Amino acid sequence: MSWESLAWVVGIIFFAGAAVAEFLFWVWRIVVGFNRALSERDSAAQLEKERAKMVEAELRSDLNDYKVQSAEKYATKDGVT
Repeated sequence: MSWESLAWVVGIIFFAGAAVAEFLFWVWRIVVGFNRALSERDSAAQLEKERAKMVEAELRSDLNDYKVQSAEKYATKDGVT
């Protein structure tokens, strides 16, 4: 095998390796972008879930206050007026 043939083989191997590396880097960028979008979506969903729990707790508290107020206002020792 001559030096010229060896240089061609090494050049082709180097070029093929660079092409594969570029492809893998491109795929990696797509996967990272996809994971970032999923993470943002999940954090937004978690925030909305926590907000809903806070609203639910507030409504539950308001309902309990209303029940106590209604009981104090309309209930007597003899029964409901």
